[in-house]
Parts: sequence; structure tokens; C-alpha cells
Amino acid sequence: MIQINLERHYDGMSFLAKNFHNERQLDKAKNKFNSVTSFKSKVKALLEEIHCYFIRNQFYHENFCDFNTYVQHWTLANRGRIRCEYLDEIEKQFGKLAGPLYIIPRKSSWNTDKNWRTTNE
Repeated sequence: MIQINLERHYDGMSFLAKNFHNERQLDKAKNKFNSVTSFKSKVKALLEEIHCYFIRNQFYHENFCDFNTYVQHWTLANRGRIRCEYLDEIEKQFGKLAGPLYIIPRKSSWNTDKNWRTTNE
């Protein structure tokens, strides 16, 4: 099981400062993914990257989508962009998406053309 620290301590930080900090963490995770060589380290770095995207998309996941659900959407949306063995390993822990995909394929952002917060379309 891959463990990452999901806690971020943003108490007292402005919205802008939170976003700046998260973007720095995202850059670190991407650089880590590209620089490490072990399979487990790459999967952990990818999961850290996904967590940063989850935080970045906070408006759309608030009160609807938890981190596990976001991971399921993200792994499906990024098949073909990220090597399958890394995504398969993450899906072993978080499961595969059972419903429709609401992240833009090959991206990390929600597809806002679909009103997924009020409908099952």
C-alpha cells in the first residue's frame, strides 16, 4: 500500500498562499516522478501529484468528491498519457471508476460542460 501525507496545514494562509504552496508541491511531485527510478517511488510521486491536482480542483470536489473518487477519475482520464503499470498499482489501492468519467481525458480538470453535481448524465 502506497502511503502519502494527505494533510496540508493551511490554517491562517490566504487563498493565494495556499495555491502557491500547492503549485510548488505539484512541481516537486512531477520532478520526483521524472527523477526517481524505482517503481514504488514513481507510484508514490504520481499519487502525490494527483493529490496536488485534487487540491487545485477544490471548488469542484467540495462536498461531492473525496480524494479516493478523484483518484479513480484521474487514473481513468490519464490512461494513454501515464504508463498503465503505475495507474494499475494506484487502482489496486483506490479502486477503478465504476460510473461515468467527469475529468477531461488526459487532463486533471473536471469537465465543467457536464453538470455532474446535479445529474447522472
